[in-house]
This record gives sequence, C-alpha cells and structure tokens, in this order.
Amino acid sequence: MLKDLINRQSEKIETTLRALPQAKQEIITKSYGKDKLTANALAKMYNTTPNHTNKIRQKFT
Repeated sequence: MLKDLINRQSEKIETTLRALPQAKQEIITKSYGKDKLTANALAKMYNTTPNHTNKIRQKFT
C-alpha cells in the first residue's frame, strides 16, 4: 500500500514537471533534483535514509 502511494506521488511529480516550460523544469531539477525525490521515496519504501540510498546509487552508476 505504501509502495503504491509513493509510486503515485512520483508519477504526479513527473507529470507536474512535464507541464512546466523547459526553463522552469531545469530550475526545479537543479534546486531539488529528481534523484533527491526518488531517494526520499526509496528511503521510505525500504525504511532507510535518503543518504544511504544515494550512497548505494553512486556505487552502481
């Protein structure tokens, strides 16, 4: 249930970003970053911290 909620919220964020002009999208992604949003969502899913999620992501990218 929580996983579904997080997925829905992520889709909503993506849709909202796409509706904005390109210049504003860039400002938002530079300020907040899609990765940060994703890291927060993943952290909630797996009961860990966003920092931990980002460290793991960096190892694999």
